[in-house]
Formats: sequence, structure tokens, C-alpha cells
Amino acid sequence: SERQPIFHEQLERTREREQAKESEREALENYKEKRAIPKKVNKKGRKRSESVTSERAPASPTSPASPASPTSPAKKGRKKAAPKGEPADTDGAATEGEAPAPPPTGKKKVDTEKVLDAIEAKMRKEMEEARRREMLQKKRDQKVQEKEENRIAKENEHMAHVRADYRQNHALKEEAAAERRLVMADREKEMAATEARQKQDRVRRDREREAKLLRKEQERFARLCAPAA
Repeated sequence: SERQPIFHEQLERTREREQAKESEREALENYKEKRAIPKKVNKKGRKRSESVTSERAPASPTSPASPASPTSPAKKGRKKAAPKGEPADTDGAATEGEAPAPPPTGKKKVDTEKVLDAIEAKMRKEMEEARRREMLQKKRDQKVQEKEENRIAKENEHMAHVRADYRQNHALKEEAAAERRLVMADREKEMAATEARQKQDRVRRDREREAKLLRKEQERFARLCAPAA
């Protein structure tokens, strides 16, 4: 049995394409996983509602003076915004029933940007490939149209030569047939003239023969009548 040829470069390119597809699939899965952002809780609105309810509630005279609550007007003020990249200050503790928001990390943003860049590069590459194929298809269609037009032109030229040859051959045949008809007509005329001439000759010879017979008969009759005289 013959050994089948092994294309190492083709196999290597196939493995590279499979690895590229696998890495792209993993990057897309990581992007989808990291895209799920936890639900953001509106803490400002909740604190404001609690402060409004505490202000409206009447203070009891018998109750001892309680220390200032975190939501009291004394401490109620605009908090200093936390710098970018650091978690905001929530007065040291999270509200009851709420989980603290996870601090943002730069790695997630970098991975997302990488995935977006990879997807954008892939889409751009696909668009370029689509444009290239469209241009190739247009060139291919143009070449096919040109070849079809050349084929039709050659076919028309060939058919024109065929028609011209047919007309020429037909004209030659017609001329030959006309010449044959003329020759046959002349031959028929000659045959008719010959037949008429032969008929006249027969009539003339018959008359001469009858005249000669009549003359001989008269001479014989004359000889017979001469001794008697």
C-alpha cells in the first residue's frame, strides 16, 4: 500500500487555528462571567428616609439623653468623597440586612478591555475579510462576464463565417444547377433539331426512292411496248 503524504505545515496551521478558537472562546466566557456586576444598593436614599423619620418622631421627656446617632443632624453633613479606586466610607459598618459592595479592582477592568479589544479586532478582521471577499467576488463576476461576452462574440463571429460559407456554397450549387439546366436545355434543343433533320432526310429519301421506282417502271413499260410497234 502507498504511503499517504503528510502535510506538516497544514497540520501546524490547523492546530494554531484550533488554539486560537479555544483561547477566544475562553476569553468570551471570562468576559461574560466578569460582566455580571453585583446589584448596587442605593444607601443614600435609605439613610435620608431614616433621618427624616427620626426628626419627625417626638422626643420623650423621661428618656435619658442618648448619644448622637449616626443619622442625627449634628453628624448629618456632606461626606468627603473617597478618592478614585478606594471604597467609600460607610461610617465603619454596613446597614442591617445589606452586604458591603465589593471594592472595585483594576484587574477586572483590564480583562474586560482586553476582551473588548479582542472582540473589536475580530469584528474588524471579519469586516475586512468580508470586504476582501466582496471585492474578489466582484472581480470574479467581472471576469466571468468578460469571458461570457468574449465567448458570445467568438460564437457570433464563427456563426457569421458559417453563414457566409453556407451562402457561398449554396450560391455555387445554384450556379452549377443553373448551368446544368442550360446544358440540358441546349442538349434537348440539339436532339430535337437532329431528330427533325433525320425525319426530313427520311422523307427526302423516301421521295427519291419512289421517284426512282416510278422511273424504272416507266422504262420497263416502255421497253415492253417498243417491240410490238
